[in-house]
Amino acid sequence: MKKRTEQINQLPESSQRRFMLKAGALLPATALMGVSGVCHAATAAPPNTNVHTAKLGDFEITTLLAGSRVAENPQTIFGMNVSA
Repeated sequence: MKKRTEQINQLPESSQRRFMLKAGALLPATALMGVSGVCHAATAAPPNTNVHTAKLGDFEITTLLAGSRVAENPQTIFGMNVSA
């Protein structure tokens, strides 16, 4: 980090300003890029299925829920040493 700071300090003042403006604009730009990846209700799977799909930019993300079931007294399976 120190080396990068030294490199920036060696730039002419106008270049330093340009660099800082670009760095400051980077954060809002990345936030705006995330808006396009919002999942719309029409493209999402119904909530009662074990498969959920969502778009994130150009990618399609699929999550699978497998092996879920209702069991009586789940502490005996997962929390044997923990009181209920």
